Amino acid sequence: EIHKIRNDIIRIRNDTIEQEIQPCSMVSMSTATRSFFSLVCVALCWSSNTSFALHLSSAVSRRGMLASGASAAYIFGINPNPALADTPANTSSATLLSLIPPMRFGAPATNATISKYLAVEIETMAASLESLDMRDNAKSPLLSGSWRLVYSNGAEITSLAAQLPLGFCLGKTFQPLDTSAGFFENKGRVEHPLGLARLQTNVVGDVHVAQPGTVNAVGVVNDKGNRVDVDFRVITFQLDEVFGIPIAGFQKSLTPKADPEKAQPANDVTYLDKTTRIVRGGEGALF
Repeated sequence: EIHKIRNDIIRIRNDTIEQEIQPCSMVSMSTATRSFFSLVCVALCWSSNTSFALHLSSAVSRRGMLASGASAAYIFGINPNPALADTPANTSSATLLSLIPPMRFGAPATNATISKYLAVEIETMAASLESLDMRDNAKSPLLSGSWRLVYSNGAEITSLAAQLPLGFCLGKTFQPLDTSAGFFENKGRVEHPLGLARLQTNVVGDVHVAQPGTVNAVGVVNDKGNRVDVDFRVITFQLDEVFGIPIAGFQKSLTPKADPEKAQPANDVTYLDKTTRIVRGGEGALF
C-alpha cells in the first residue's frame, strides 16, 4: 500500500513536467534492491567523463559539478540578475537560460530529454552568443566561482540524463572552479524516485590556462585564449543514504592515470558573463 501511495505521488509530480520530457523509469523495490550496487560502476564511469555548469555565487565553495576534457559543450548559469541585463550579451544569456526547462531532481536538460525543437532553439541561441567572438575568457575573473550545469548535448551527459539503471536518475551537477588556485571540483547527484538511495560522484583536479597555439583532440587551435587544460587527480563515488537513512563511510576513490598517447584534456570557454558560461569540449559538444 505504501508503494502504491508513493507511486501516486510520483505520478502527480510527473504530470507537472512537460510531456516532451522523458521521466526516469520506475522499477520494483525488490528488483532495485537486488541489483543496487551495480550502479557503482556506472557512477565511476560517469565521474571520469563529464563536464558543465550554472553560476551560483561569486565565492568558490568546494562543492561541485562536472568538469572534464570530454568532447562536449556545456551551458552553465544561475537565475539572471535584472541589474545585469543592460547589455545585448547579458540580455541574450538571460534569454538562453529562460529557454532551458527545469528537469526532475534538478538534472541538466539535454537534447535527449527535451523536444528536438526546443533543443535546436537552445543551441541556436548558444551559438549566437558564441558568435560574439569573445577572447581571453580563460583569464577572466568571471570564470572562477561555483557553477551548475543546466544544459548539455554531450553524449556523456545525455546517456546519463536519459536513463540510469534500476530507475536511478541524474540529479543536480555542479562545478566549483578557482583558476587562481588552479582547482576544480565536479560533483553530480544520483537520485531515486522511490527514495531507495542517494549517491554522488566527485572529481577533483587541477585547472590552468592553456598555452596559446595548443591543439585539442580534434585539431582545434587555441587561438583566442579561451582554453583551459584540466588534469584529474581523484575520482570518488559515495553512497549517502539508503531508504532515507544516512550512510557513513561507504566511499570508493580512484586515482586516474593520464594516457600519454592522447591529447591534453581541455575545454574551450566560448562565452562567459556573470551568470552564464558556455563550454565546448574536444569534439564540439555543448555544455
